[in-house]
Amino acid sequence: MTSRQRREAKAPPENFREMADRLRYACRRLIQIVTTRMAPLVLVLDDLQWADQASLDLLLSWITDDQSGALMIVGCYRSELVNHNQYHPLRRMMNRMEFLQEKGQCPALSRKIIIQDLGLSEIEDLLETLFETHAALGSTLGLADIILGKTGGNSFWVIEFIQLLTKKKGLLEYNAVSNMWEWDEEEIMLQTQSTNNIASVMKELLHQSNVACRLLPVAACLGSTISATTLFRVYKSLETAGFATKAMNGSSNSDSPPFVPPQNVDAMEEQLEQCTEEGFLERIRPEIYCFIHDQVQEGALDLLGKSKVAELEFQIGQAVLSSCETKDELNDLIFPVLDMLNPKATKLKQSDPQRLQIAKLNQSAAAQAMKSSSFETAS
Repeated sequence: MTSRQRREAKAPPENFREMADRLRYACRRLIQIVTTRMAPLVLVLDDLQWADQASLDLLLSWITDDQSGALMIVGCYRSELVNHNQYHPLRRMMNRMEFLQEKGQCPALSRKIIIQDLGLSEIEDLLETLFETHAALGSTLGLADIILGKTGGNSFWVIEFIQLLTKKKGLLEYNAVSNMWEWDEEEIMLQTQSTNNIASVMKELLHQSNVACRLLPVAACLGSTISATTLFRVYKSLETAGFATKAMNGSSNSDSPPFVPPQNVDAMEEQLEQCTEEGFLERIRPEIYCFIHDQVQEGALDLLGKSKVAELEFQIGQAVLSSCETKDELNDLIFPVLDMLNPKATKLKQSDPQRLQIAKLNQSAAAQAMKSSSFETAS
């Protein structure tokens, strides 16, 4: 860069702090306009433990705004990731909110609700609700006790465990003749494991679906959000190289529909829709899907085995690079791609052309990160 270019790069169009203040003000005004006591607004924000500082600052500006009286915010977070880390951004934000409340500078009323694990009676109630009247009264106590022992009462794990039972023949089935749900408590005890590792259960659930166990390990390497177009391109590249067949094994469930390699984006989207119906993915907009839980993504990666993950990620990273048709498309994916390429890149020989290509990508990513972080403006 010339000295003139460096000066132009260092000169931001406007003050970064003023821009942030204007954004927060605009968001507060929007909330004030669209909310009334007759039409209150409820915002439910999940996974706040992963929110960045700028988002938390925006959230705090809403909480401390004395003009937004018809706003209710429900924030969900994992306490084990926040409470024991005094430097966690969310914990610092909550400490700041409590301090302002003590000073009378925060009009919001706050209440902390601790979500405990389910107990025996709650699991029994859940089973009775699921089975409706198609189970003998009081007969679910034994099954509820087994589920509690196997899952520890974790609500997500309880639901997934029940789904697992329905997919294993002879454990939990609906009898159309008697119009009742039936289960074998002894077989459930023998054929299921007790664990608090939800990913291991998701791995077993994924193994019951031919489509999920072939597609989702590749999707999991791409991140928590999946584009049907990108996944199709990547899968075809892996298939052409013969890597898809080697990396992913078929389902152990003969009742699951057979996997047919997708021949176009529409076919890929149909298979992702099947994964959505099976409870692994959620469609967030046309052609875009996300894993319903990070443990589902982790379970999909576990299907590969640790020995295959690094090799597959490198192959996927190369496939994504070759599938990017424009520079903008590459820029959108550059960070997850480098996460997949860098671990193996350090083991490549100095003379390997791939090593130089990956080094240039890292340089481009660093420049992009510096530009988006506005270091010069902040200083």
